[in-house]
Amino acid sequence: MLILLPFVVIIAIIVAIDYFYYSDVKPPVASSKEVQQNSKEANASNAYLDKYIKK
Repeated sequence: MLILLPFVVIIAIIVAIDYFYYSDVKPPVASSKEVQQNSKEANASNAYLDKYIKK
């Protein structure tokens, strides 16, 4: 049983390092409502700019 203890400790250290140092790399999960709102805002901005650029 004591032979398995170092392996468990090493795995715990690897998991802790992964959690603390690499958790910010993952993008935040956005709801579909937020994504739709952002795309509508982008389309409105593009339409506004296109209206004045084409003249």
